Amino acid sequence: MTDRHSTTASIEAADLIQTLAGYAERYEREHGRRLEAVTLPRATWLALGKPEMVAGVRITPADDIGAPVPRMSG
Repeated sequence: MTDRHSTTASIEAADLIQTLAGYAERYEREHGRRLEAVTLPRATWLALGKPEMVAGVRITPADDIGAPVPRMSG
């Protein structure tokens, strides 16, 4: 039996990075300027190893949607 978890995760990460690079290139061709930043879902950003830059584009994590909002008691 083969453990494919780590291999699959690294292939998916490589695919996402390649997709982001292609998107950044297409954006630059269509708009005449470089894409400055992309926001990814936090889980995706963590799975990629918390990158600051991918393909020359700044990567930022999104706030978790639906996360409980801290409330002050009193």
